[in-house]
Amino acid sequence: MTEAAEIAGLLGGKRLLKVQVNQDRDLVEVARAGIPASAIRAFAASTQTSIALLGAIAHIDARTLSRRLASNARLKPDESDRVLRVARVFALARAALGSDAHAWLNSENRALGGVKPIELLDTDAGARQVEQIIGRIEHGIFS
Repeated sequence: MTEAAEIAGLLGGKRLLKVQVNQDRDLVEVARAGIPASAIRAFAASTQTSIALLGAIAHIDARTLSRRLASNARLKPDESDRVLRVARVFALARAALGSDAHAWLNSENRALGGVKPIELLDTDAGARQVEQIIGRIEHGIFS
């Protein structure tokens, strides 16, 4: 399975996204069209993360997210892009750490200055730092 397909799977796959995702280019179109709010619910369930936390990381106001979930509306493209960023990091963590990914993302990390990796996912620069640490773990470098 490709990384793009794994990301889509975390968001409910073709059933919720209404498109088959096989490559990164497909994710661009998903972001532009807007992710269905129900994909946040699927993402939360598949990652053992609260909807509220995912909304906060993606900078989506709690009331706005609640309203969109209730009406099954789509997220805006910029919100969708931020959700995809978080899903990408979760997919990378799962690939590197397997079932320990959730615990690792929610534990303080010395390589990140004692910050929990999940706390850095609200910005692109923070997400890249977490991705670098995951890459180091994949290559057997203590992190």
